[in-house]
Amino acid sequence: MNTRRWLGLVLLIVVSGWPGLFSTSVYPCRADEVVSGLPPPTRVQHNLPTATVRQAVTALSQSGGVQLDTDPLLAERPCPLSFHDVPFWQAIDQLAARVQGRWLVSADGRSLRLVPRGSGQTIASLNGPFRLVVQAVTARLVPELAASSCDIRLLVHWEPQYAIYRMDSVPRITVAIDDRGQALQAETGKSYQYPLAASGELMVRLHGVQRSAQRLARLEGDFHAIIAERLLNVVWNTPPQAKPVSQTVEMLQLTWKSMRKIESLELWEVELEWLYPSSHPAFDSFEESKWLRDVQLIWRMPDGKIVRPQGEDIYASGRQVRAVCQFPTRIDPMQRGWALILVTPAPLREVKVPFRLENVPLP
Repeated sequence: MNTRRWLGLVLLIVVSGWPGLFSTSVYPCRADEVVSGLPPPTRVQHNLPTATVRQAVTALSQSGGVQLDTDPLLAERPCPLSFHDVPFWQAIDQLAARVQGRWLVSADGRSLRLVPRGSGQTIASLNGPFRLVVQAVTARLVPELAASSCDIRLLVHWEPQYAIYRMDSVPRITVAIDDRGQALQAETGKSYQYPLAASGELMVRLHGVQRSAQRLARLEGDFHAIIAERLLNVVWNTPPQAKPVSQTVEMLQLTWKSMRKIESLELWEVELEWLYPSSHPAFDSFEESKWLRDVQLIWRMPDGKIVRPQGEDIYASGRQVRAVCQFPTRIDPMQRGWALILVTPAPLREVKVPFRLENVPLP
């Protein structure tokens, strides 16, 4: 069986510029692909029969919690809007298709801009709060090994209200079939990425793509991500005196162990410990700092002002977290009305995110 021949060159097609393609192909997950534990998508409801594109984009941005903008070339076009309990990503992709546009996703995934689509095509898969988009297809040849492959780069972004602390870099491919019905082999691997915002990339490498194949008829698989649906705020109004002060919030067991004034250093030192439930995902030791990035310990003054620590040591050992923070002695948190606030992601859980793409063009 002859594999594709590529003259030793790497050929790249960016799907948005492939001639002859002109539609938006979006594949919401099937009922059997919805995974228990995956957060539901934000759903929108609008009825704006006389809206322009600008007005429609503004309405969806306000209800979806994602910053949306539009190119001036599209802004004043008529775009009647009528959505009833529709998932947010599905709504914005339908809007883009209606005005022959496509969404440019910012590097941090927190904002999108609607621009004219031109002759390109958007190929996307939607599941829960996640949207996955084909970014590029690259043909590769290694002459010394006489080995060829096809790389597919996928952009994953999600609703910014969710924090992702670890995500696969290489998805598991369960189905890869070209337009001739030929099954393709996907390269496997295990590596992680640690997104700092609301986007990441997945790379799929396929072997056995034939010269006569024009498209991937189906590409299905899944990836795993560790997600926190919210940042939990735990408030203490009474400092520990003779013994620690404990409380349980959202299955977290929290203890304010001590607070002491260190006159020689002109510091207040506060020590807390908290324990996550047994369902807490397992992290390697070098990964602990990745999910602790959002942990904060602050004082709230009686007038609502916030005092942040001038030094802190926060670390985890399995499910247990310990924080020791120093605050300046110019404040007096022993006075009435002061509150100590811990901000921590909770609960954390690992979810599987299936995806399905069809009719992906090959170079």
